[in-house]
Amino acid sequence: MYSNSYNESMMDLFTIEEILEIPRKHKWNGADITRFINDIYLQYDYVTRADSIKTGLSEEKFYRDILSKLIKDYGH
Repeated sequence: MYSNSYNESMMDLFTIEEILEIPRKHKWNGADITRFINDIYLQYDYVTRADSIKTGLSEEKFYRDILSKLIKDYGH
């Protein structure tokens, strides 16, 4: 599912499975996958640190789960 809104969360736009398939679907190399994992980490870091926005534990858990699975699939 895609949206034109910058205000929607990745959690509202994609399933974890869809996100995990992005590197395979686009046949990314190691550097591309590393940048992708870093981008997801930056989103996670933002969600966990955002004082002005209380996104809730569900969004924090969503990013944590994605990172865990990405690292297990691509980080070894």
